Amino acid sequence: MHYVRAAVEMELEKVASNSDNDFTLMKRRPPQSGETSPITESGINEYEMIIQKLENDVRNHIRNEQTLKLHIETMQNGYEEADRAREAARLKQNEQIDRLRKERRRMDELVTLKEEQLEKLQVKVRDLEYQSSRLA
Repeated sequence: MHYVRAAVEMELEKVASNSDNDFTLMKRRPPQSGETSPITESGINEYEMIIQKLENDVRNHIRNEQTLKLHIETMQNGYEEADRAREAARLKQNEQIDRLRKERRRMDELVTLKEEQLEKLQVKVRDLEYQSSRLA
């Protein structure tokens, strides 16, 4: 409310300083209750124009505020969607890591098994070589 009063007073002072007419209603102090005001028709018109300008400013402010709220909401939705996509990618990556770890363990077991088989075969080859050298 103080903002509107201050804005009206500033606008009235601008009009008073730019006008050739002597507007006595354009003083800093508005008339107190019980006092009579020397309001002229042109002063009323100026006052109405100022009020219309301020109303237009308020409407523009509300429009800008709503536009900003929509923009903020859009940005928040975008961030939330990006977070969901990032989380889905992280889960997929973790599943792939788990699958690769299982595959590695399986391969390690297979290598161990093949090494054991190789060792057994090498023992067999040595035994056969020993037996063949004894026969020869």
